[in-house]
Amino acid sequence: MEMLVRSSAKKARHTGPVVDTVSRYRRDLDSEGGWNLLGARYAAVSFGDAAIATGAPIFEQPDGACFSVRFFKALAPATQCASNSGTVLRFRPAWGLPVWEVIAADRNFWSVNPAATGSER
Repeated sequence: MEMLVRSSAKKARHTGPVVDTVSRYRRDLDSEGGWNLLGARYAAVSFGDAAIATGAPIFEQPDGACFSVRFFKALAPATQCASNSGTVLRFRPAWGLPVWEVIAADRNFWSVNPAATGSER
């Protein structure tokens, strides 16, 4: 926990306040059938009716508001997806470590993270 607190402090100027809420995955609104993170460098997060139009997995918050998260390898399609009612998030490989399959799909991108340069697990 101490490490997470230190890590959060380093990122504070780039992040907002932490909001702790549980969202419900709406499988009935997911036309893509889940996420594919392999090779992803960007995430487009859309809100409201625009979220449902993305075709991406939809999550419903306790107040009824919806959001979607869709992953992209390039900035242009992520920006286009988020253009109506969303935002684009860029992966920062030095800040985190995904599962090995995601690293292996784009080793060059993740190579700046020392923990990602090990051999296959």
